[in-house]
Amino acid sequence: MTIEGFNGGRDENWTYWLAKYEIMFDSNNWPLDRKASTLALHLNGRAFHEYLALPTEIRKDYDLLVKALAEIFCSSDHR
Repeated sequence: MTIEGFNGGRDENWTYWLAKYEIMFDSNNWPLDRKASTLALHLNGRAFHEYLALPTEIRKDYDLLVKALAEIFCSSDHR
């Protein structure tokens, strides 16, 4: 099972995309220690650029990564 990548465009919904990502991740039975890196591989364009700008300790921790990206892509500035 695969999903389209997330680009970070104003017409994309981060929360909706993340829910689909988590369903895909779980259905593929991938190891939990790869959840953050697998998410990163599904980011494109602006979303990947924002990911690269985050500190390494955030990029490696799935929960911190999701929180940081939500702050960027769910903010009123993003819409």
